[in-house]
Amino acid sequence: MSKLFSSGPAKSESPTTPQVLVKKAPMAFFPAKGLGSYHCFGATEDKTRKLFRSAVLQYGSLVSLPNADQALASVLPRGFIEEASQQGWTLKDAMQEAQAYYASQPASTKPKRETVDFDTRRLAGVLAALSPNDPPESLLSELKGLIETKGEAALKRLEQMEREAGRDSEGFIYLRRVKQ
Repeated sequence: MSKLFSSGPAKSESPTTPQVLVKKAPMAFFPAKGLGSYHCFGATEDKTRKLFRSAVLQYGSLVSLPNADQALASVLPRGFIEEASQQGWTLKDAMQEAQAYYASQPASTKPKRETVDFDTRRLAGVLAALSPNDPPESLLSELKGLIETKGEAALKRLEQMEREAGRDSEGFIYLRRVKQ
């Protein structure tokens, strides 16, 4: 007959019994410009062993799922998953640690770029294309000079190109005849 119970005294685990905790290796942050920042368990050039900031921002919401480790395992790099496991981390813990790090950092003090209207940007592009090697302060006066001296001739040439070559589907005048 087989034994169903052990012959020794039964050991009961009480809630006060200390549990053995796996010591977690520290996860380091390596700053880079923008979303190139990453967390990993030691300096490495292997991108698959890094948890990039972009992944933390993109997949951070998966931490709240009941099966967070499985969900994170499906989207994070395989090398990072293996490294985290070897270092005593669950994927959920690693993601929460990275999120906490970014939350603890001060908000960017970088001023927002000044918004510029479309026509100003377009004129700046035309000026830069007109003479890319000239200093910016001389470009506007050069354009004004060209308009005054060659404006009428350029307008006639543009009308001729429109008649001969036509326009494309977006309304741009072809600068040379195109076979259709």
